[in-house]
Amino acid sequence: MPALQWHSRLPPTGYVLIYILALALGFAVSVMLFWHLYLVSSAESTVENYDFARYREVAKSRGTEFVNSYDLGRMRNLMLFFNLGPSGYPLYTLLLPLRCAPPSDGVSWTRRPGYPKHYGIGEGDEMTDVEDDEASARTLDFLITSLKVPFSMLMSRESAPESDNDSLFGDGEGTASEQPPGMPTPARRRIPPNIKVEGLYFDPDVCLPESVALDLLENIKEKDYFRGGTVNQLMLFERSYELANSNGVEPSSAELAQTSLRGESGAVASSGETASSSTTLPPFLIDLLSVLSDILRPHIPESTHDLLFPNTAGQSGRRKPARQAILNLYRPGEGITPHVDLLKRFGDGIIIVSLGSGTVMQLAPVAAPPSSPSQSQEKESVDLWLEPRSILVLEKEARYEWTHGIPARKGDWVENDMILSDDDDKAIWVERDVRVSITLRWLLPGAEIVGGVNEDSEMS
Repeated sequence: MPALQWHSRLPPTGYVLIYILALALGFAVSVMLFWHLYLVSSAESTVENYDFARYREVAKSRGTEFVNSYDLGRMRNLMLFFNLGPSGYPLYTLLLPLRCAPPSDGVSWTRRPGYPKHYGIGEGDEMTDVEDDEASARTLDFLITSLKVPFSMLMSRESAPESDNDSLFGDGEGTASEQPPGMPTPARRRIPPNIKVEGLYFDPDVCLPESVALDLLENIKEKDYFRGGTVNQLMLFERSYELANSNGVEPSSAELAQTSLRGESGAVASSGETASSSTTLPPFLIDLLSVLSDILRPHIPESTHDLLFPNTAGQSGRRKPARQAILNLYRPGEGITPHVDLLKRFGDGIIIVSLGSGTVMQLAPVAAPPSSPSQSQEKESVDLWLEPRSILVLEKEARYEWTHGIPARKGDWVENDMILSDDDDKAIWVERDVRVSITLRWLLPGAEIVGGVNEDSEMS
């Protein structure tokens, strides 16, 4: 058998070396591929991988656990990175040379629900600069920097000044505490199907745009409504007036100021001091009402929308109802006693907007008298997780026959909505941060007079 001849100019040894080099490069690239897929699925960069390892040690030494606020679960992290799924592109686009837009603007990134920042490390623990997105930075600037006061001045439940302005701030049921042992029934992210309450409207997907929420916080900061954090509640009032004069024209601000009306509008802080006087709510709250009207219109009955946002055009001779806005400041560990808003002061239709941190609101039916026949048909209560920028509407039964309150604690167990396997936790512990709520209510006739309705014994 004739010997095979080598016709290539490159000697056999060269081909062997190229083959070995290709294997080495293929192995190295494969390792890099799987390493970066692991990093993507963990929602961290190479530098953060080393930083987070250190953070886990620090958190463990303090008896807690480090949580990466950007980690949404491995599968969801991968889908978000490649912008796949119902809100992105189909899976086959990974194999085609297509130009696909990223899921974000490259500056703002989705965070884990309830975690506006990493959990388990404190200020000064960061090993490298954490570049928060612009929105989070502005929010934290308001929530932390502008409201930060010396510890001795914090509005603790024992040292808060007494008020006759219907403030229910207090320890609520239980005391503020760290993460409790064990895991109780977690708060629900949506109203459970078994909770049938007329007039209760809440959907976590129906929320304020982030730009609107940030503008609200900036306005509150600019006007210093909470006086650097030394008060925790402020009430703003409209005045009731005739919708149109005899000529069918709305009265001017000057005419309103000169008209003898019952009551003065203004802003009342938790100290009971009148901060300002005006015919209507501040412009930023008027704008908020307009935004809320547009957002809620497709999601609530028309009658409810008309109740919350009445169209007064052409209704000359009638008095415009007065609205009240109450701004509340909650720090971690603070809550509000379960209550029904004052029945003789506020009408039907309440809107609650959450800004800053999320929190759990406890909704429960008002206890019926022992002789009441409804006692035999007990209704279940529900703990509802109010996402940041979420909107809660109460009317009819939900407004008059159910209490709402916030337990005083530093965090909440919330159902995990990112369960991908049986091994995933059914609930997550969410630390609270500073929260600001805006509650919008109708004043009954004469109730715009601060202190005009003597109901201090009734819950607000």
